[in-house]
Amino acid sequence: SGDSTQVIYTAGFTVCNLVLVIGFATMASDFVRLRIEEQALRDGLTGVLNRRALFEVLSHEISRSQRSGQVFCIVVLDVDHFKSINDRFGHVVGDSVLVQLCKRVTGLIRPHDVLARYGGEEFVVVMPLTGMEDARRAVERLLVQIAQGLGGPLPDVTVSAGLAQWDGADASVLALVARADAALYRAKGGGRNRVETAPVPTRQ
Repeated sequence: SGDSTQVIYTAGFTVCNLVLVIGFATMASDFVRLRIEEQALRDGLTGVLNRRALFEVLSHEISRSQRSGQVFCIVVLDVDHFKSINDRFGHVVGDSVLVQLCKRVTGLIRPHDVLARYGGEEFVVVMPLTGMEDARRAVERLLVQIAQGLGGPLPDVTVSAGLAQWDGADASVLALVARADAALYRAKGGGRNRVETAPVPTRQ
């Protein structure tokens, strides 16, 4: 009887340990999977959302706008004369400028706005439930704050911006971004450290 109890106890202990190990392994694999999925949506340098995640966010906002009829805006931001920063100070400093810029922008936009790296020194802010006038005022304030310096030993930078509003007339997400990008180039051509707005496309 004692031997039987011992066997049952040992077997139960072994099974419990096995269940714990399997449970821990499952939790660990879920954690790893979630980390990998998160990393797949994040820019490796700055930690903000990457281009792939940006287009997912934009698709979500377009769907929400189509259901609710509410507009939203996006702004494309580009660091002025970024190549000269890399040439003068080196790429390590250039990378630090981008990292600190993202921290500054994240601290200045609203909690429900979304910042993503579009490529190189170009970033996009998605501004849900926001019309053109409010978005423009917010972007103008943003540019002023950035021009006051990123802090520490980093060189001063300015940013140009192109602003576009979605209201259902664009043919696609890419068309919306292209309009904002065209406005950005007008801002660059107009002297930099400024924001230009994209005209609303004609509905087909």
